[in-house]
Amino acid sequence: MEDANAARDAKLHELEQVDKDIILILSAAASCLTELGKEKTAMKSAETQAQTFLKTLEKVDGVLAQKISHLGQISSGGSHEGTHYDSMKEREIIMRCSLDMEDNLAFLAQERSKYLAMVASENAVVADLDDPMESPERPPS
Repeated sequence: MEDANAARDAKLHELEQVDKDIILILSAAASCLTELGKEKTAMKSAETQAQTFLKTLEKVDGVLAQKISHLGQISSGGSHEGTHYDSMKEREIIMRCSLDMEDNLAFLAQERSKYLAMVASENAVVADLDDPMESPERPPS
């Protein structure tokens, strides 16, 4: 359970970092545009802000692409780390098979009972035929 909590906390921390990086991207873009809008543009500052913008944008793009890929695996039923989806799916399949087997066993038990009743009935008929009927006593001749 601690591993699951640690993994969840790590993922949340990673998403918090993405949020901070998005703020940095917007800030770098705003600074770059502000610098370019001035009459006396400091090209070095504008280039630094543009590089920060591009570098952080690539980083965020990579992390988000990874997260989207992970979500794609989850939704398509593929296996992935940090979840019990596969074991839950297997359990669901096993439970369904178990219920189907119970239904089949109940059906077979019912058919067996019918068969045994039919065999017992036939045996009773045969036993009646095999039993010598009490013959009426013959009068002495």
